[in-house]
Amino acid sequence: MMVTLKQLIMDTDFNQVWECIARHYEIRAEVTIDNYKDKYKDLYEKLATLKPTDNSKNMYIYINVFKDDGNDDYYCPDSFDENDEELYFDVSGKDDEWCGYSIVNCGFEKWLGFYIDEDTLAKLSPPNIIAHCLVEMTFFGFEQKLDEEGYLIID
Repeated sequence: MMVTLKQLIMDTDFNQVWECIARHYEIRAEVTIDNYKDKYKDLYEKLATLKPTDNSKNMYIYINVFKDDGNDDYYCPDSFDENDEELYFDVSGKDDEWCGYSIVNCGFEKWLGFYIDEDTLAKLSPPNIIAHCLVEMTFFGFEQKLDEEGYLIID
């Protein structure tokens, strides 16, 4: 059965998701990540009430996991502990023709309707999957202006 991001959010407690965000994104933030906790919590509650857009292109969210080998070269480890703070995560989308896309400019409703790819579900827990998606979804901020097709209007 295909699982959407919305389903994961409905079944997962925000505090578990927050632990993952704080763990993996603390070092990349110029301000302490705790300043964002309320924003993420408000967004999480909002996402739980939003109606997902119909996923007409059968878009899947997949997350690649990388590690730095110490020489600024990145590789994908075959096995890893998802809570390892040295991991990097790349979130993107693939459609039914398996073309890869950046989905950073998709509106929240689109994200909610996207399926989670099976490999991603197999290697990462729901709180981690949601955490990496939330960080990607808010790359341009927590407020969204959308065009009629549900993509971000970036000022």
